[in-house]
Amino acid sequence: MTTRTPIFLLVLIGSLLTLTVSCIEKYVPKDGEIEMYVDLPIGTEFQYRDKIEERNFLPHITNEGTATFENRKSRISLIGKKMNTGDELFVMLIAKLQYQRQGQRSEIIIAIPAEKKYRIIEITSYESLITEYFSTKQMIEYWYANRYGLGGVTDIIWSSL
Repeated sequence: MTTRTPIFLLVLIGSLLTLTVSCIEKYVPKDGEIEMYVDLPIGTEFQYRDKIEERNFLPHITNEGTATFENRKSRISLIGKKMNTGDELFVMLIAKLQYQRQGQRSEIIIAIPAEKKYRIIEITSYESLITEYFSTKQMIEYWYANRYGLGGVTDIIWSSL
């Protein structure tokens, strides 16, 4: 009898855990939200190579990653809590930041987490970014404008999505 009791308890506990895990709700995205893959969390060191040597710049101030937007892979800069490399989450697109580097036009999409539990500030639109959270916009712009050194990035243009 004593050998069956632990096995019975293990089976019961295992069943309860399976039931609990299966009851956890998965986030259901709303219209306009897209799934993002994080490959550079906040705080990741930024290095680049100029004509002479390898250089360092301030660590990433947003989570950076990729998502499919307008039928192509796009770079996403996520304003939110620090995520981990490999995390996938749904995001709301806020703005587009375009710039020129070494004669090539690049863009990055600015987004916030769709789920409130991952947010740190309540940006809701491009308009709120440029009014209520103007300093956040400026920090992002300065980081991207200067990450390749003085004059490394030019022609910065912001637009809504």
